[in-house]
Amino acid sequence: MNRLTSRVLVTLVICVPLFAGGCASVMQRIQETTGSRIENVDQLADEERAESVESEGTSAKRQDVPKSPAPHIELSDILRDEGRGEYAGDRYDRSRVLDALTRMPKGLAEDKAYAYLLGLVGENYREDVSAFDSMKNPDYRERLNAWKAYGAKEPPPEQEPPEAKQAGDQQQQPEPKKLNVVILLDASGSMGGKLGDKTKMEWAKQAIDELARSIPADTGTLQVRVFGHKGSNKTEDKELSCSVTESVYGPEKPDPLKVKPAVDAIKATGYTPLALAIQEAGKSLPQGEPGTWENQLIVISDGYENCGGDPVRAAREVHRSKALTGIHVIALDTDEQASKDLEQLAEVTGGNFQPVEKPEDLQKTLADRGNGFKNYRQPWAIRALNSLVEAHRMDERRLNRQHSMMVEKARQEYTRLDEANDFIKAQGKIDAKAWKEIGSWIDHRWKQLGGYADLRWKEIGTQLNREWLNGFREIRKEWERKGGEGQMLDHAAKSHESESLFRQMFRDYQSRGDVIRVEPGDVGNAESGERP
Repeated sequence: MNRLTSRVLVTLVICVPLFAGGCASVMQRIQETTGSRIENVDQLADEERAESVESEGTSAKRQDVPKSPAPHIELSDILRDEGRGEYAGDRYDRSRVLDALTRMPKGLAEDKAYAYLLGLVGENYREDVSAFDSMKNPDYRERLNAWKAYGAKEPPPEQEPPEAKQAGDQQQQPEPKKLNVVILLDASGSMGGKLGDKTKMEWAKQAIDELARSIPADTGTLQVRVFGHKGSNKTEDKELSCSVTESVYGPEKPDPLKVKPAVDAIKATGYTPLALAIQEAGKSLPQGEPGTWENQLIVISDGYENCGGDPVRAAREVHRSKALTGIHVIALDTDEQASKDLEQLAEVTGGNFQPVEKPEDLQKTLADRGNGFKNYRQPWAIRALNSLVEAHRMDERRLNRQHSMMVEKARQEYTRLDEANDFIKAQGKIDAKAWKEIGSWIDHRWKQLGGYADLRWKEIGTQLNREWLNGFREIRKEWERKGGEGQMLDHAAKSHESESLFRQMFRDYQSRGDVIRVEPGDVGNAESGERP
C-alpha cells in the first residue's frame, strides 16, 4: 500500500456559533471543489474569516486553524505527526462529531475522507513517545552510591558466632542506634488546593500527626520544620517568603498532643524555598559516631523549588555530611515535572519517593513510612535492597500506567474512527469500496499503535529488570566485601526476583489481536457492505 501524504484540515469542526454562517459558506466552497482543491481547506477558511472580519470593521487578528492529524499509514509518521483532532481525547462530543460528518462533502476520495475523520477524532501520540523515551535506560547508580556511602560508615557486620552470645558475655553492648526524623512541611499557596474532599494542607497535617505516632517513643526524636509560610505567593512578598523557614516543633521526643497544635496554625500561603529548608534542617541533625544515629528527612510537598535554590545540591550536601541523611518525599498531587524533580531528591540520598494522587494513596504511603521507622536498625544492605526494590516497583508502575494509557487512547480513537466511518457510509457520503479501504487504514493504525505500546512496554521492562538485578549484585558484592553473608541478601531478594520474572513473562505474552473486516457481501447485506 502506498504511503498517504495528503493532509486535510477540517474547518467545520472548529467553528463556534459566532462563525456558523461563515462555516456554511466554507462548506459550500469545499463541496464545489471536491478533489483538486480539497487540500486548500486552510486557505478557504482563512479567506472566509478575512471577509467576516472586514465586514465587521474590526482589526482583530485571525486565529490560526489548529493542525489536524495527517492520514499517514506508516507508524513512524503517525508517531511524529503534530496534529490532533478537534474532538479528540477529553474534548469528544459525539453530537458535534455526527453533525460535522453530516456536513461532510459527498464523494471525497478515500484518503481525503479518512483525513476528514482524523481531523475530527484523531489523536496525537508525540507525548506518549516522549513518556516512553524518558523511561528507557534506567539508572540506579546514584541510589546505590548513596547506600554504599551509608554502608561505609556503618560498623562491619557482626562476626561473633551465635554460641558466644549465648554464653553470657559480660562485655558492654553498644547503645542501640537512635532515630531522628525531620519533617519538612510545604506551606506554599498551592497547598491550599484540593485533593479529594480536603485541601492538600489538611492532608499534610493529618500525615504529620500519623507519622508522629509511628516514631518509636523510646529511641526516636522528631522535628517539624515549615517553609513557604511567610508573606504570600504574590510577587511583592517573594523575598520574604523565600527567606524564611522555621522549626515549629522539636527536636524532641514525639508527642502527638503537642505536634498537632503546632502544625494546626500553619496556613498555605507563600513560595517554595525547598533548598533553604533542607539546608537549615541539615544544621540541626545529630552527627554522632557511625551507627549511633539514623537521620531521616521527610518532605511533604505538592511542588518544587521556585525561589532560585538547588534542592538536589542541598540534598547531596546533607547526605554526604556526617549526619548522613536519607530524604523521603511524599508528593501530594504533583505535576509531571515537579514529580521528576522531587524524585531526584530521594534518588541521590537513597530515600523513597511516594506520589499521592488520591486520598487513599496517603494511607499506604504512611504505612510504608511507619515500617521504615520500625526497620531502621536493620543492616544497611537489607535496607539498600529494600530501597532498590521500591524504586524498581515505582518505575514498573509508571511504565505500566503509560502503556495502559497509550493502549486506551488508541482503542478509543479506533472506536470513534470506526463509528465515524460507518456513519458516513450509512449517510451515503462514501461507497462500500471507500468504506472498506478507510476501515483497513483504521485497523492498521490501531494495530500499529497498540503494537508500538507493547514493544516499548516489553523493551523498557526488560531494561528495568536488568538494572535492578545489577544493582542487587552490586549491593551483595559490597556487603560480602565488608564481611557480610551473601545468602542473607539472596533470601531477601528472592521474592522480588520471582515477581519481576512473572511481570516479564506477562509482558512477553501480550500481543495485539487481529481486527477482521469482511468484504461486503461475505457477511451481512451484500449491497450495503455492512460488517458483522
